[in-house]
Amino acid sequence: MNEETTQNMPDGRSFEERVMARFDALDAGVRDMNTRLTAFEERVNARLDRMEGRLNEMDARLTALEERVDQRLKETRPIWEQVLVRLDGMDARFDKFDARLARVEKNLDYLNRKFRIFNEDILTWQNQQEDLEERVSNLESEQAK
Repeated sequence: MNEETTQNMPDGRSFEERVMARFDALDAGVRDMNTRLTAFEERVNARLDRMEGRLNEMDARLTALEERVDQRLKETRPIWEQVLVRLDGMDARFDKFDARLARVEKNLDYLNRKFRIFNEDILTWQNQQEDLEERVSNLESEQAK
């Protein structure tokens, strides 16, 4: 077999140097993706934290409203009727909130699917890298003979 083809490549590097450079490029790409994924996860977590804070705030407000309603129920019936009207308005708000929550859940499902695909891609890259390392080892052992 003629080895001239692998020795006389245009960039003047050996096969091993080119393979290692490719591995370095793959590693840099994976590190970049990890950095971007971490930043993305931080943004998602920050948004979820804000949403949770808002939800807790709404829960506290609703609890306070329920307490006020209970007090007024004890006082007079006309006031109770007014509160019922207000609660109907709250139901409409909660319907909107439920719709928004459904969209958030849909988006979370989408993100989970994307993370699953990303993990599969990482595993594929790792398998390819292991295959390349095995091929390099085989070539090196054949060259040593």
